Amino acid sequence: VDVYVGTQNTPYSGRRVGTADLKKGSAHVEAILPTRREGTISVFLDGVAGLPPTIGTMFSGGFGGAAEIDITRRDPGTGTLGVVVWPVALDGNAVFGFDSPGWQAQAPISIVAGSGPFQARLDLRRVGSVDVELVQAKGGRVTLQLERVEEPGAAPSVAVRHYSSNSYGSGQARIDAEGHWRLPTIAPGRYRVRDTVSSTTSDMFDVVAGATASIRLDVSTSGTVEGNVIVPEGESAAGLTIHLVPAPSRNPSQPNSPRTGVDGHFRITVPGGRDIELTAHHPLLIPAPEGGNARVRAGSKDATIRLVRGPACRVAFDRAPATASNGPGANPIYVYLWKGEMAGPPARTVAAVVEGAQARFSHYDAGTYSVLVDLPSLAPVVLTNVRLGDAETTLDPVTLSTGTTITMTVSARPGQSPPRIGVTAVRLGALPAYQRSSAPNDPLRVAGLGRGRFRVWAFSQMDGATVFEQEVEVDGTTDSSFRVDLK
Repeated sequence: VDVYVGTQNTPYSGRRVGTADLKKGSAHVEAILPTRREGTISVFLDGVAGLPPTIGTMFSGGFGGAAEIDITRRDPGTGTLGVVVWPVALDGNAVFGFDSPGWQAQAPISIVAGSGPFQARLDLRRVGSVDVELVQAKGGRVTLQLERVEEPGAAPSVAVRHYSSNSYGSGQARIDAEGHWRLPTIAPGRYRVRDTVSSTTSDMFDVVAGATASIRLDVSTSGTVEGNVIVPEGESAAGLTIHLVPAPSRNPSQPNSPRTGVDGHFRITVPGGRDIELTAHHPLLIPAPEGGNARVRAGSKDATIRLVRGPACRVAFDRAPATASNGPGANPIYVYLWKGEMAGPPARTVAAVVEGAQARFSHYDAGTYSVLVDLPSLAPVVLTNVRLGDAETTLDPVTLSTGTTITMTVSARPGQSPPRIGVTAVRLGALPAYQRSSAPNDPLRVAGLGRGRFRVWAFSQMDGATVFEQEVEVDGTTDSSFRVDLK
């Protein structure tokens, strides 16, 4: 068994101190814990030393990290807090950030393990808040999503924060007796609030530092729409995402987006009191010129969405990839397209469907491209000067390669077994960035690296602590090995 030592604050995790072989009866393990560090954090409010009326604390040091904030030691004249840090996490570091009503840390503070006192500075910026008057039917389910608009005329970005009326919400909304949702600590900017259940959205509004923006969101008239998605023969209508037109955000596949059943039937909650348009997203099909969007109202039970084939590409491999997506509802394999040379961000990123020893992808305009197909556990497939037409394009067969494989060898102290280790490699510099990770049944080996520079690190599968980290250059064909010495 692995032996971990934690603190009173973290009794179920901590620093790994050794391994005990209980087959031999009693075991003795020596634990050397980090030295306690003391120091100060100076707090500045918009550049001026001081303290907000109340201090909120957030601390993290990985598994086993702990901290104590002694506000009785603060000096009101300089706005200094005395901080005692106990870096007992495996990585030995602590991270501090502070939230207070009306204030937010501009960036967290990282305290590195070691000996001797430390001094750090925490800059707080004044922020605003949002008060949402929510009008809803009794017993209705609501999940609010705060969306930020980066520039005038742009589509709202995906959620910056979720707030839910159930226990699984990820936000810190406070709901009063009148049903007002109070969203604290919001950075200044332009926003809207959307109910992800019904896709009902508020008007755009501005959050100003030091003020509360009050808005009203009426979801009481929302209702359901039922219907079917019709696809060409030979294509699957199962697992398709149904969403409003235009899409409620840059990513139509939101957590609450409904999907079709095996027969293409769907049921979706929509805003009430007005006509809306619905469509379906399929990785290989596009909405038909006639009937591709269904114009309906809440309560409709006969909506029909028709999808047709558009420009598509088929590429065959010399063998079936080990991991394949088996239809529109499966995890996608991504294909990146560049117009001409493979430089800068890709012009298009689409999802492919892998069926046996071939892949198909669509949703592009006809033209000449450089193509990268990212297949897990294999080196990316790179094709240049590929002409994609208006109909179906079939490319020449491609030979798959495992690329460079990196293997780790772990050395533990005499008499101890090595901890369970995982390995991850992330492509650096070039776009698109991709990563490969070791498999659970082969945790010390990561394969599928193409030519380029990677950040490689090994970590404990028990608590995520990093035990090896290095940048390496690989040629996409030659394997490499590294030793992790834990002695």
